[in-house]
Amino acid sequence: MEWNAARLKFSILSGKAMEEGAESGGGRSQAKSLFANQSFVQLCKLGLALTWPLALVASLAFAALLVILSQHH
Repeated sequence: MEWNAARLKFSILSGKAMEEGAESGGGRSQAKSLFANQSFVQLCKLGLALTWPLALVASLAFAALLVILSQHH
C-alpha cells in the first residue's frame, strides 16, 4: 500500500520519468543549448562567478598556512 501511494506522488518510482528522459535525450541537450547561446565573455563571467568562492577559500587557506609557518621560525 505504501509503495502504491509513493508511486502516485513520485513518478520516477513507476519508471515513467526514466522513459521520458530517455526519449528526450536527458538533461544534456538542454544544458548544451543553454550554454550554446552565450557569448565567450558571458561564459567567462559565469565561470568566474562559479569559481571565485573556491579561489577565495584556497587563498585564505594559503595565507593561514603562511602565518602558521612564520610563527614556528
